[in-house]
Amino acid sequence: METNLKKLLTILGIATFSASSAFAATYDNDQDKEGPAKSAVPPAKNQSGEDGPSVMISADYTLWTARQYGLAYAESNFYSPATTTPVMGTVFYPRWKLRSGFKVDLGVYLPHDGWDLVAEYTWFYNKNNDFKSADFLSGQGVSLRTGSTLDSAKSRWNNFYNRIDATLARTFYAGHYLTIRPFLGVLGAWDDQKSNTECVTLVQSLPSNTEVEDLDQEWWGFGPYAGVCPSYIFPPADSQNQWSIFLNSGIALALARSENDAKTSTFNTANSSTTDDQPTTSLYSRSVYWGVDPMLELAIGLRWETWFETNWNFMLQAAWEHQIWLEHNKMSANKQDRIPRGNYSMNGLTIKALIGF
Repeated sequence: METNLKKLLTILGIATFSASSAFAATYDNDQDKEGPAKSAVPPAKNQSGEDGPSVMISADYTLWTARQYGLAYAESNFYSPATTTPVMGTVFYPRWKLRSGFKVDLGVYLPHDGWDLVAEYTWFYNKNNDFKSADFLSGQGVSLRTGSTLDSAKSRWNNFYNRIDATLARTFYAGHYLTIRPFLGVLGAWDDQKSNTECVTLVQSLPSNTEVEDLDQEWWGFGPYAGVCPSYIFPPADSQNQWSIFLNSGIALALARSENDAKTSTFNTANSSTTDDQPTTSLYSRSVYWGVDPMLELAIGLRWETWFETNWNFMLQAAWEHQIWLEHNKMSANKQDRIPRGNYSMNGLTIKALIGF
């Protein structure tokens, strides 16, 4: 009897070990079918539903300065070849001013894997009503557009910029105190620019003619848009409050159309005693240019975020932002120079407030 019992226990032990081994092999096979990537997916930061917000709304205040290459209109300290002690002169540009603008966002947190879908609109109006006058003595300035010797010169530049983009993204933890938000989407933008320059030329050391140059550019572009936004959370961080520094970056390639009008007129101020002198037009043309315009943007700043009432959150952040469109300026009144002239950039302070619910 005892011998039979020992044999039975041995058989049960072997059967149990075999079943355990078979179950482990089956589990490993299932894991192999899922793949190591699926079994190690980084956790999403935002979970839609009862444990997190489903919709987010945000507004940004921007205080930016717009600048553009290719708008220089005069330079000072223009001397004759016989001058032995010249003084370094200055190149003059239109006035660059800080201007207010805004952004508005509307987004949803999708129930699929922590994704979010966000649409954003940007409005910026760089309005400069006053001319900026070049500072040089009569006869010591030269026009960078025509090469004429000048008695005086002044210029102004305005532009009105709009942008809409839509992105699909996922914010996930890449560590205990690091989140990353890669995104992709589409971007559309359009702007209208006007440049006005007035130069009084010299003939035999006397003011002779007033050259007036009016340039207008109407531009729009549409194309793919993508980027990545890491955020470094300051420890200690709890489940309700977080401080972090972030770096938002993006790039776009927009198929763009630019329509450029150029008009150059001359008023004979030496022989006219009235202000109604009819101008002589030396150039009046339109150029339509198609191409691919790249856009780069970068923002670095400080963020505070808090969660309350289970599925509500509020975020406040401030950043220094740069945005640049390469080879954007295609305005020119030079008959020999009808090619792109330079980059258009906006940079300054951006303050964002966001609420999710």
